[in-house]
Amino acid sequence: MIIYRAAFILLLPLLATNLSADTDPYRGLMNRQGGSCCGGADCATLPDGAVKAVPGGYEVRSSRWSGFIPNAKAQDGGPDPSRYHLCSNAQGPGGLLCFYIPSPGVKLYGKVRSVS
Repeated sequence: MIIYRAAFILLLPLLATNLSADTDPYRGLMNRQGGSCCGGADCATLPDGAVKAVPGGYEVRSSRWSGFIPNAKAQDGGPDPSRYHLCSNAQGPGGLLCFYIPSPGVKLYGKVRSVS
């Protein structure tokens, strides 16, 4: 019995590491250029009202990142296809890694996003 407890105690940190890596919803996401969006430390769901569709793209205002994102850098989907997601490693255009917009036909904050 003591051997089983010792084995469990030794394996617990390894198990916890694997579980936390598998729960990162941004893991494995790529931008349009094939670059990594990084992970949970660089990515987040944007709060309601942080993104405004404007001619040619999106205006983003949040504590994580603020600025204009052209349509060419916006991607459908993301971990939750009903929300906006942004991955960045610094403020300003050079810090933007990935920007995900809600998928067409998916409810966005109670409204269905249409394809324009």
